[in-house]
Amino acid sequence: MKPTRRLLRGIIAGNPGNHAGLGEWRYCHDCQEAFFARAGQPASPHDAHRWSALPALDPEGRGHLAELFRTLLRQAYPPARQAELEAFAARAGWDMAYELRDGGGALTAQEAVPWRKAMDAELERLIDEAERMITEG
Repeated sequence: MKPTRRLLRGIIAGNPGNHAGLGEWRYCHDCQEAFFARAGQPASPHDAHRWSALPALDPEGRGHLAELFRTLLRQAYPPARQAELEAFAARAGWDMAYELRDGGGALTAQEAVPWRKAMDAELERLIDEAERMITEG
């Protein structure tokens, strides 16, 4: 059965996207189901089938969300705040700069609104990409 958008949202948001590392979510075109695979795990019955790797919102080791945040930073935040966030990122890392202050990050709840919209838009784009890949086989 073809995965729903809701299921794809969860898979893509949590997909490490690195088969050799933490693993990756894949879609088996023959069985029409999503499955998780990792290089260190025993072979999956889907390995002999036609499958495609599903997209990942923040692939392991690639800093995709950090780059998305840096792009948004230049567009949505005033220059003084950009400098503060860049200084925070230099100390704690970009992955913490886009987190809420309550969780040890740098953003206030109000500042997080455009960031959340940007992440949601990227996630929707990746869901559309996954649906096209599933449909095209």
